[in-house]
Parts: sequence; structure tokens; C-alpha cells
Amino acid sequence: MATGMCLHPDEHVDDPFLLAMGDSLTAGLVRAYDWAATALGPLRTWPQSLRTATGIVLHSPVPIVMLWGADGYMICNDAYSRFAGSRHPTLLGSRVREGWAEVADFNDHVMKVGLAGGTLAYRDQELTLWRHGVPEQVWMNLDYSPVFDEAGVPAGVIAIVVETTERVLADRHSAAEQLRLRAMFEQAPGFMALLEGPQHVFSLANSAYLRLVDQREFIGLPVRIALPELEGQGFLDLLDRCYATGEPFVGSEVKVALRSGPAGALVERFVDFVYQPIRDRNGDVTGLFLQGSDVSDRVRAAAALRESERRFREVADAAPVFIWAADASGARYWFNRPWLAFAGVDPETEVGEGWVARVHPDDRARYLAICGDARARRVPFRTDVRMRHYDGTYRVLDDTGVPRFAADGAFVGFIGYSVDVTASRRTEADLRALKNTLEARVEERTAELATANRRLIAQIEERHRVGMLLQHMQRLEAVGQITAGVAHDFNNLLTVILGSIDVIDRSLVRAGDDQRARDRLGYIKSAAERGANLIQQLLAFSRRQKPELRQLDLRDMIMGMRDLLTSSLGNGVRLETDLSAETGPVLVDPTQLELVILNLAINARDAMPEGGTLTIATSSVAVTDGRHRRGPPVGAYAVIAVIDTGCGMTPDLLARVPEPFFTTKPAGKGSGLGLAQVYDFARNAGGDVDIESSPGRGTTVRVYLPHGAVAPDARPHRAGGSARPAPSAPLGHLLLVDDDGAVRDVMAAMLEEIGCSVRTAGSGGAALDLLESSAAIDLLIVDYAMPGMNGVEVAREAAALRPALPVLFVSGYANAAGMASIDPARVVQKPFRDGDLAERVRALLQPENAL
Repeated sequence: MATGMCLHPDEHVDDPFLLAMGDSLTAGLVRAYDWAATALGPLRTWPQSLRTATGIVLHSPVPIVMLWGADGYMICNDAYSRFAGSRHPTLLGSRVREGWAEVADFNDHVMKVGLAGGTLAYRDQELTLWRHGVPEQVWMNLDYSPVFDEAGVPAGVIAIVVETTERVLADRHSAAEQLRLRAMFEQAPGFMALLEGPQHVFSLANSAYLRLVDQREFIGLPVRIALPELEGQGFLDLLDRCYATGEPFVGSEVKVALRSGPAGALVERFVDFVYQPIRDRNGDVTGLFLQGSDVSDRVRAAAALRESERRFREVADAAPVFIWAADASGARYWFNRPWLAFAGVDPETEVGEGWVARVHPDDRARYLAICGDARARRVPFRTDVRMRHYDGTYRVLDDTGVPRFAADGAFVGFIGYSVDVTASRRTEADLRALKNTLEARVEERTAELATANRRLIAQIEERHRVGMLLQHMQRLEAVGQITAGVAHDFNNLLTVILGSIDVIDRSLVRAGDDQRARDRLGYIKSAAERGANLIQQLLAFSRRQKPELRQLDLRDMIMGMRDLLTSSLGNGVRLETDLSAETGPVLVDPTQLELVILNLAINARDAMPEGGTLTIATSSVAVTDGRHRRGPPVGAYAVIAVIDTGCGMTPDLLARVPEPFFTTKPAGKGSGLGLAQVYDFARNAGGDVDIESSPGRGTTVRVYLPHGAVAPDARPHRAGGSARPAPSAPLGHLLLVDDDGAVRDVMAAMLEEIGCSVRTAGSGGAALDLLESSAAIDLLIVDYAMPGMNGVEVAREAAALRPALPVLFVSGYANAAGMASIDPARVVQKPFRDGDLAERVRALLQPENAL
């Protein structure tokens, strides 16, 4: 941006030095500055060494500041002025110690070394600077070199300043994420390992896998060498087949013999496991992921249970009493052999309610009442009852039944035994002794078997629950992978649809504004934008979408969700809102926040199976003391409260709800991830979650989000596209690269409408051919996900051919890890809202006019 020849009154226009400074903004400030008021004196008196160094500084595209003289008078260029922020232009002509007072000691050392003829270099140097009126922690690469005067004596210091704050913070975040993922891998309850190449070389293994193979050291070794005892057991053939075919393998309760050390004895184990092929971006298998669980205890427990049942049946069939079992309805479903001999029938004819017909008609009502009373009082019963013998006579049976209850207290039936006491009534004393002996023996054995069975059943149920959770995690990962791939194709389709609608709409306006046709286009556009929002929600749910921070008005956003919430809650739940108009804006990812509110609403609905009221309220609060309360740290927050009139929770359940995978819902009805995701979202945003609940009084979930101004690259969240800016003066020459011809045509039409001259290429190779030519190109727009060379690779090659060429990336891919380090201002996501593409293009071609 030219500034003209702005001169101080005592300067001469015909001074070649003044003309050679150029027309940058900082050059104009240097010419206009009153240097006579400093120790450097007027510009016309400056020595040639100072003039030459000043010219170098002003013409350099990298941030440079020169510190001249013992006091270090500062002369900088445009790039440095942007680094200095609001401290510019007051830094120009000031002493460095006064200009950057907060790092005066650091700069004193720089001046001391530089004026002594030495050099200094710092990489990722951390300093705290006041560039915008507040202290700011920054990291920089700093290089200091002396500047010599005509006598060969150091007269100043040149500093090259490259800020690395974003990279340092990104590296730290990446390192923390790697540690977190590694910790999750290590702490996983099942064994995991990663094999690479056709030889299946171990590259990773977690602690559970090491325990499985008795802590042997095998990283870097092929499976056949690391675990030679697997030869002949079928596992190595399975590995070869999975690698060759790319098909996963799932094994259940598979027997494997492993040594208890490199030369130890073979130990038999049983495992559930999965071999999952790993593919590169070309679809080729590069390795295998092993995951599973050691289920030896479960298998042995099941075998023990079967053996226990066999022994119990042997004991029961050998018992001198009639043993039976009934379900919750009273139907008897199991009898031992003595009873079947007494009845003279086979098991099929006696099972069910047929036994009731054997009870003497005069005893039936009394007997059934005794059973019902025992069930209600949860105690065993014992009574005499007459039962019909197979010969047609009635025998007196001393009948005992024990009610059984599940862990949740539900009645599940009776187990009992009967003794034929007909003949023994004549000798009551002998009968009583025999009865007591038999009763003690059977009760003791029944109690032992019941205790063992309950213990085994509890172990099996717990392992089943863990297995279900692992399967759910695998399903979530599969959904995430499928969603990311589908999102790329759908975003390309939606880009073509939305872009074409904009072009057609403007054509209709120019052709006479056919309002009916434009209304129909509006319906199509609305449906396409709903599809785009759905894709974003799917990506956010599967954690394949990088959060996009936007400034949100909570009142507008929640009102916009009302129809979605109403349809999700169903007819039995009434939705009410209490939205404060004074709640300040928040800076969050809109899609993630919508999922948080929807998640909480669905949880509340499930807590009100008989119906009720769900209230969503917003407010602003100031937390002034966080030492003795739950919730976020001290600060100002916008609060979203989701309040239901449901069943509520006990304190012990309330304490566990933040735990991942903890759920109070029946098996298969909930993953236990919902509230964990809500906590994760709020805390990542700088806030927290507070839950109040008690049985019968409902639940209130408060999500605290810090108030925040718009970040430099954040834009207000909007429900639809904004109007496209009208074409102005020609913007420049663009090279558009996209392998999808329809997307390429629509984008070219959009860019040409705002005054751009557009060349197109369908591949990275075609784009590089154009860049190697003499064609005028001011901006490269490239799609990230393309076959062959992706967008980042094309941009890297373009930088070698044309270093100063700016690049704008277009992406419809949800998990583009290669773009993680790219400035968000240089990325536009498919599908485009109206004006988004034009806004980014103008910002890159005309940065001085960018907002």
C-alpha cells in the first residue's frame, strides 16, 4: 500500500537515499520522522552505513528491526510493524529499552553482545510482551547480527524476528494428545498390539499384551521369532490371510498355548480377539491391529459351572426326596428322577402347570396361598400337601419351597423338595428324625450351590458388560471412519448444489426476478443447507471434525433448535424455555454445542418415561469463589440449564455420572458416553458442568461457558448464507485446482462473478504445469483431498515455483490430519455458505481491506 513521499520539513526530495527507501508504509514513517530530535540526527546527515542498513531493513519481506547506536534507536519494516501490534508506530525512533520496557534486561544483553561484534540466535524463545495493552506470552525465533560503520566498528544491531507462538502451542498440544492417547492405549483393559508389514513385526504393545506373554521383550521382532510357540496353532496362518485379503478376523474363546517365558513351560489360555487390517490412504494393507481379552477365567468358570450342574443333577437324582424348581408364574420346569418315578411320567408331560392337577382338590387353594405368602414375605415355606401317586392314590408329601430373587429384588421363582411321609406318619418320631437329617443336608447343599452359582453368574455378567462396552467403542470408531469418508463425497455434492443455486438465483434476478422460481430455489437451498448441517453434526458426533469456533447468541441458537428438540422429546414431554436476553455471547463450536443440548434433552426425556416438563434456561453468572463449591473456576459465564421433572438420581449415582461408559439405562439402551462428552466439551471450552439431582425431584444440569470476544479468525454463527458481495474492481488472476469437474465449474462461476480471472486444473500435475508457465497467477485455490497429489503437496510444490504466491485450501474432508498446521484463515470448508469463498479470496488478495 503506497504512502507517497512524506518528508520531514528539513529534508530534501532529491536525496537518492530517500527515494531508495521505497513506498512501504514504514518507509513513509521513516521519512516523516523527526530524527533531528534523536542522537542519529537528520536523515541527510546519516552515514552511508546507516543508510545502507536502513534500506536493507525497509525492503526485507521478513520482520526486521535495527537498533542503532549505544541507545539502540529502533528502525523497523512493515513486517515487524505487524508483529509489534498496537505498539507500532510509537516504537519507530524510540530507544529499544524504552520501546520494549518489559524485556529491557533481555535487550540490554542483545545490545551488549551485538555492539561488541558478537551474534546471538534463539529458537522458540519465550517472552512476555505487551503488544495489545495486555501481557501476552509469545515464542519467537530471534537472530541478532552487528552492523558495522565506515570504520569497521559495530554501530548497531539487526534483529530478525519470526514469531513461532502458534507452532509452539500446536506442538505442545500435539504432544499432550499423543501422551493422552498413549495412556489410553496402555490403560486399556484388553490386550492390544500393532504389527507392521507382511512379516508381522511388533511395533506397539500395551501392558495387558505384555502380561499375556509374560513380559517378554519382542518390539521390533516378527511374530514368528517373538512367539515361536504359536507355530502350528493356526494363529500365524490367520495373520497371513488377514494381511493378504484385507479381511478382519474375529475369534471367540480360542485356545492358545503360550510359554511362561522364553524357555518356560506352555500354559493353556483362552482369548477373544480381533485381527483388524490397517490400510494406507491408497487402500493397501500395511499392518494388522490386534485387540482382545484373556477370557481364560470366564471359560474355566463356564466349564466349572457345567461341571457343577452335572454334579448337582447327579446329587439331585440320587437324593431320596423329590426336588423341583418353579418360575415366577408358578409353573414348575424341572424335577429330579425320584419325582418322575413318583408321578410315573416323563419330564415333558410334567413340566409347566400340569403338576397342579396332582394336588388334592381340597388342598389346592391352601397350598397356592402358602406359596403366595412365602413369596410376599420373602421366606421359605413348608407344609404337608396331598399329591396323586402314579397308581391313582394320594400320598402325603412334606413339601418345602425356597423363593428366589434376582439382584434387583425381582421374584424369579421357587426351588424346593418334597418327601413322601405317608407311611412314616405311623412312626412320627422316626419320620421327624429322618426329615431333619434330610432337610439339613439338602439345605446345606442347596445353599452351597446357590452361593457358587451366584458368584459365577456375577462374574459372567460383569465380563459380558465389559465385552459389550468394548464392542460399542469399536462400533463408534467404525461409524467415525464411515462418516468421515461419506462426508467428503457429500460435501462435494452439496458444494455443487449450493453454488449452482446461487448462480441460478442471481441469473434469475438479472433476467427479471422470477420470484416463483427463486422461491423454489430457496426450498432446494434450505434442504441442501440442512444436509450440510447434518453432515457437520455427524462429524462432530464421531469426533472427525475439527472444532470451528464461532461467536454464538445462546438465545437465537436455542430458539433455532426448538423444532428439533420438540420432535426428539416426543408427545409426552412438554418443552419450555426461559432465555435471558442479557446473556452474553460465547465462543464455541456451534455443532458441538447443539449436540450437547440435544444429548442433555434426550437424557432428560429418558428420565421421564411417564411424561413431564423439560425447561431450557439461559443466564449470566459471575463465579467469585470456587474453593468450596462444584463447578467452574472464578470468572464470568453464560449458563445453559437443562431442567427435568423426572425420577432424579441418588447421591451415589450422581457421583458417577461423569465417568465414561457409566449408565443407568438398560443394556443396549445407552453407551454411558453422553454426559462424559458434555463434561469434555464444557471443560475444553474453559467452563464446567454442575448437576443437581435427588430421587423424585428431577435433575438440573448446568453447562458453564465463559463469555468470550470474537477470536481473530472467528466469525459469528449464522443459520444461513449471507448475501454475496457485488462485483467491484477486478480482484486478480486465480488458479483453481479440484479433481471434481462439477465443483470446479461452480467455484469458477462464483469467482468470476466477483471479478476474478480464473484458470482451472483437474489435478495437481496440471496445476504445476500452469505454474511453471508465464501465466499471471495471483492466488492458488486448491482442494485438499485429490487422487495423486493432495492439496498440501500441490501447495508445497507451488511454493518452490512461486514463493510469494498465496494459497487458499478447500476441503470437504472431515479428518484431514495433513491440514492441522494450516492457518484456519487459509481454509474454506465445503459446502460454502454464500459469500464465504469470496470473503476468503478478498482477504488474501486485498489484505489491507480485510476485516
